Amino acid sequence: MKKIAATIMASTLLLPIGQVIYASTKQNANTLTTNSKMPVTSVKKPFTDPLYDINLDNPLGYDASSIEESVSQFEKTYNKDVMLPQYIPFIPTHSGGNFAETQKIVTVDYLNKETNERLCMMVFLRPEQSVEEGKTGKYVDLNNGTKAVYYHLPESKNEFMRFKKGDLLYYITISKNNRNEKLDDLMKVANSLT
Repeated sequence: MKKIAATIMASTLLLPIGQVIYASTKQNANTLTTNSKMPVTSVKKPFTDPLYDINLDNPLGYDASSIEESVSQFEKTYNKDVMLPQYIPFIPTHSGGNFAETQKIVTVDYLNKETNERLCMMVFLRPEQSVEEGKTGKYVDLNNGTKAVYYHLPESKNEFMRFKKGDLLYYITISKNNRNEKLDDLMKVANSLT
């Protein structure tokens, strides 16, 4: 039998401190016993490590569908047109998208697996939210006159920019290994959106 510490499932089972749960497998939570004579009446699935089932064939890190499919779902659901970049500052080896209806967001990713460069664009339906500079950002002007906020954190490989077009809030993040032209690349990506 496999021994699972009570702390992992204590919130589910409300067990006394120090009591240990035994399960025949991690997936088989229905056959639990304890080290005391107290019955276990209700059990949820035990904690599983999200990194346990990493799919090395999917370097984007989520169940990506095609960019076209994800954007199309977002556009049909909210009757809004999403702009996509025509410029990517590297040659992508992988790309994909994800539509999350509950968060009202579509994510588009481009990745070069060999150089570990990534461009991620998230588009949120946020009619009430404005774009403000904040403490760490600075305003930049896009070619079409849109005010965007650029964020640079010296300790991070990622830099991002955000701006609003109509009811849609765009976040563009770029991660590049030791390359200093991130602002220039972000500007080119943002200016290429159509």
